[in-house]
Amino acid sequence: MDSPMTTPSASPKTQIVQQSSASPNTKIAALQQQHDALQSTVDLLTKQMTALNLEPTRVEVEAEKPTEKPAGKKAKGTPAFALPWTGTPITGCCQGIRSNYDTFTQCHQACVKDGDYCKTCTKNCGELGIPKEGNVDTRSEITKKIKGYIHYMNAKKLSKQDVIEEAAKFDITLADEIFEKPTSGAKGRPKKSTAVIDSDEDTQLPQIQILGLLDTEPTSPTSP
Repeated sequence: MDSPMTTPSASPKTQIVQQSSASPNTKIAALQQQHDALQSTVDLLTKQMTALNLEPTRVEVEAEKPTEKPAGKKAKGTPAFALPWTGTPITGCCQGIRSNYDTFTQCHQACVKDGDYCKTCTKNCGELGIPKEGNVDTRSEITKKIKGYIHYMNAKKLSKQDVIEEAAKFDITLADEIFEKPTSGAKGRPKKSTAVIDSDEDTQLPQIQILGLLDTEPTSPTSP
């Protein structure tokens, strides 16, 4: 006698389709069965992990940080006041020369866009395209009388420490001679100098003997 043929069980999806026309209670029962089946699978996997001494870990994936561009050298700006001329121009500020109380220092204003001079020095440029007092390239060619930087400091009421600290911001080292006061010559007519002649030999002055008049004349010898 032939054994009865077993019908393969339908998949959960097929069961849900077949039970779509069933009553609500039947649907709930089917969903409960699916839940129990999934829970059994989870329990089985948990036991297997425990037997292998495996613990579930949470892996956090950090978001990739955007590559930072290397920071370039920040602009130092311009000096707060005119610094003494050292022969080396200050980059980043106007390349013109100004007469600051006859000191003829580099202009400390900012340059105009795509230019070498500030607005004021640009307006004062002549036919040669350089300011009236010249620029950093022609500074050594000035033939006018140039006063010491100490004269500018006194006019602006700047201390030595103020100038040193401001120059340090632009990597400028100042010599002590810059802060020395100019020597002033003596005024008035020069004094006459008396020359003293030294001689190795003793100078002997002639001795002068002054004879005075006698009150009485000497008596002549009497004749016998």
